[in-house]
Amino acid sequence: MNDRTKIAVLKAGIVPTESLPELERWGLKVPEDLSVDENKRNALDNIRESIESKETVELRQTDLDALRTYSENQKVGRLYYAAPGPLDVHSYGEKPKKSSVTYAKVTYAVTPAGLYLIPWTGEDIYDVMIDEDTYLKLDGEERVYFIEVTDLYYGEHKAFMVCKPLVRK
Repeated sequence: MNDRTKIAVLKAGIVPTESLPELERWGLKVPEDLSVDENKRNALDNIRESIESKETVELRQTDLDALRTYSENQKVGRLYYAAPGPLDVHSYGEKPKKSSVTYAKVTYAVTPAGLYLIPWTGEDIYDVMIDEDTYLKLDGEERVYFIEVTDLYYGEHKAFMVCKPLVRK
């Protein structure tokens, strides 16, 4: 249970105040200004919000072999993508037009399961990875399109994007 959920439960008055010293002995940090919210609807909303928060529902994958796989099998390729262009305010319901296709050199590795490991560089590249116009190209090979992208963590830090490929012919 994360700290946000613990505080929401304490503020809801679910835990008897006589039990708080025992919980503190077990390591729970009870805020100094803990006041029970008498409005049960607010208390339930706070608990629901804490349970559904990003910190609670986000799964962080770690693969200890990924770094070794990446260092032993890395290759350089070109990642082609089309950046979103300006949105035409008169084209309601249509996709925004894309500006010209560009590329970036990327270093990647393919895992034994066929997934592509690409080092994490930032949100800007992550957002375009599953776009239908984005593909990875290695000289003399087919284009590789991606249908799913997940993050791979080492501790609190994002290390790689793990991209599931779909090859078009």
